[in-house]
Amino acid sequence: MNKYLVIYREEELEDAPPVIISAENKDAAIETFIRRLGVLDETFRDYVLGVDSPGALPADIVTSSDEESEDESLSAVEYDRRIMAFFSENTKFGADYLHFIKSGDRSRVTEEMLEFIALQLGAEWFGLTAVLMDDILELEFAE
Repeated sequence: MNKYLVIYREEELEDAPPVIISAENKDAAIETFIRRLGVLDETFRDYVLGVDSPGALPADIVTSSDEESEDESLSAVEYDRRIMAFFSENTKFGADYLHFIKSGDRSRVTEEMLEFIALQLGAEWFGLTAVLMDDILELEFAE
């Protein structure tokens, strides 16, 4: 098992301190971080759940390209299809998230679903990187 320093690339260290995670490889260290801490991140939860209504995630899912804006009207069937495509590895989560989007009812949004979404979004969305601890240089200066 190796030790990795996992950090947010864009955050101040005071706001988001680095975390040391033991894992087989860099990807596993980032996945562990997302599973344990990413799902608790307030920005992530607002993105997925919003405050009074669904967050920005549904709009980002259904907007399939840079040229297509969320203002372009999709049929209800196409909208549902795109949401379900995001959840293709777990269609129950897809159906439950669609229920949430349409009704605002959070009762079917579980921690397991949030973890699934966080892992789908991945390191890029969270802005994470991991560095093998053995690769970090330690400098000593004589006084």
